[in-house]
Amino acid sequence: MFLYRCDGDMLRVQKDGRSWTAALPGTPPSHGEIWAHISGDERYIAFGNHRGVREETLSGASRLDRVHGIWVYDLDAGRLMTVPHRVQRTDVFWDIMFDAENALYYSDGNTFWRWRIGAESVEKLFRFQKVKGAPMGLCVSPGGRVLSYYKYRADEKRLFLYDLETGESRDLHISIFYYGWLDEEHVVWTRMGGLKVLDVKSGTNRTLLRDHKAILKRCGGDDAARISCFLQEESVFEDLDLLGSHAGRLWFNLVLRSFPREEPGVLGFLKKKREPLLHDGVWSVGPDGKEPCFHYQVPEDCRHGYFSRLFRQGSLCWTGGDNVFRCWDGTDRRMFPSGWKPVFLPGECQ
Repeated sequence: MFLYRCDGDMLRVQKDGRSWTAALPGTPPSHGEIWAHISGDERYIAFGNHRGVREETLSGASRLDRVHGIWVYDLDAGRLMTVPHRVQRTDVFWDIMFDAENALYYSDGNTFWRWRIGAESVEKLFRFQKVKGAPMGLCVSPGGRVLSYYKYRADEKRLFLYDLETGESRDLHISIFYYGWLDEEHVVWTRMGGLKVLDVKSGTNRTLLRDHKAILKRCGGDDAARISCFLQEESVFEDLDLLGSHAGRLWFNLVLRSFPREEPGVLGFLKKKREPLLHDGVWSVGPDGKEPCFHYQVPEDCRHGYFSRLFRQGSLCWTGGDNVFRCWDGTDRRMFPSGWKPVFLPGECQ
């Protein structure tokens, strides 16, 4: 696993005992973040950071304090390249993605851009209307033909697709919680009401799993017993978080929480004293929605106060409030030195 950290103006990368170091042309703002994304062939890592800050000089003039921009590090050649983007103070470079041919796609918060390694200039794909919200969650389809992203509209995430061949942008008119690409023609997404798959060409949606009751009908034994108690509960909060795909299956985090109905008198008081039932587990299901399977319970320290939760090869990975990156596969827990963060892989959406 590729990990990185920023110490002053030095970017450090490591994997399996190997390490690389690159010097930025200045120190990033102390309050800012550095995000890193790697290409599919593991040759290039793109780094982008938070917006710059203004500092008053002795003469009273205002200048951009410290480094702010987007860079690509060539792991084979050991050199850092600056993406020739004309950086504005309000630019935020966290949505970055390489396609299968190592072209770099990124958003500055208002516009989507493309840069081909070594080119003297960047290509402007299209600009967003600020009044309709900034794009987030940039992802590229497995074949590299379509960019996907979401925008907030009235506190809801609306999913959009951008065809790189035709330049057409499509509002899919669906409100999502989480999403990811299943293959070049299908997007998997979740919303209150279950796990769904979208056919990109036709725009039609199909429900794979509607809720925990559907899971109960399709599984048995110990897996069913883990959540069957929620059938008798009167008020159940449910959240289904798509994690990703692994070993030919779709993995998701199912959270169930029941709250007793308020009743008057002694019975109501006793019910209020009862702790709500909680299930917070990692499950998977076949691409057809059949054969749901429970894998493991989410650790307590992964439920609260975490940052950058990822799913890698059947493992939950997260950075805790102590700035320590952890991985858990239901059996073994791995912990990495404080301050090191995971490099995002192709297809991982933030």
